[in-house]
Amino acid sequence: MVRVSRVRRIIRKIDPWTVLKVTFVLNFVVALTIVLGFSILWVLLINAGVPQGLEDIAKRLALLDENSTLVGNIEALFSSVVFLATVYLLTQTALATIGAFFYNLVSDLVGGIEVVVLDCLLYTSDAADEGLGVDLGGRRI
Repeated sequence: MVRVSRVRRIIRKIDPWTVLKVTFVLNFVVALTIVLGFSILWVLLINAGVPQGLEDIAKRLALLDENSTLVGNIEALFSSVVFLATVYLLTQTALATIGAFFYNLVSDLVGGIEVVVLDCLLYTSDAADEGLGVDLGGRRI
């Protein structure tokens, strides 16, 4: 038998150092995914011949000179992608940390966010006979 009770909790403070660490790791994974995804996409496009085909079309339409290329320096392209991913990482981490600071300031004024948590108690046959509750880990309450 399971008994569920509602417990009200209020979140008053968020540790900015914890927010900084967690958002840095999450945004690092996102930035790494962006760089690796761009690299894989670029290799697939090169193998499919897409940039060369676009250069041929641009040269036929006289949008591009015969000596110039559409892509240019590939190293500069990858450097800019890594730079933009780094900027994304730092700005998102900074915004989340500043948001935690602002939340702490505002929660001092308004009292925080109220969250209702469900607390599950499991009654075993022995505990039910004695009227005692047992949590899901098997400990008697």
